[in-house]
Amino acid sequence: LIQRNVFADVGLVKDAKLTRRRALTLDELQRLMTLADDEWRGVILAALYTGQRMHDVLTLRWSQIDLAAGAVAFHTQKTGADLVLPIAAPLNDHLMSIAGHDDPKAYVFPNLATLNGTTQSARFTALL
Repeated sequence: LIQRNVFADVGLVKDAKLTRRRALTLDELQRLMTLADDEWRGVILAALYTGQRMHDVLTLRWSQIDLAAGAVAFHTQKTGADLVLPIAAPLNDHLMSIAGHDDPKAYVFPNLATLNGTTQSARFTALL
């Protein structure tokens, strides 16, 4: 019924540009923490000690954090997973230093949370 190969007009998929990423060295992480302001230090600590993506960390709200129990709850944007993770001591210390908000719906990192994703990424890249 088909007189010709309909796939003949389909071009080959070009190789996607491969982006290689690597972990920061301890020295690089220390320098980054020195350069970062207080809010970015909190974001870096939260990402480092929870392993969560930047968006999930940046949009963290105080209602997700239980300092007494030492736990933080995430509903991950990408996978939709619900996680409850322990809060490591360095992150706990930072959170305790900035805690004090009466509004549980308030963002933990308010100046960064309200920026769009492109701006958030650009600012973190500039910091790096």
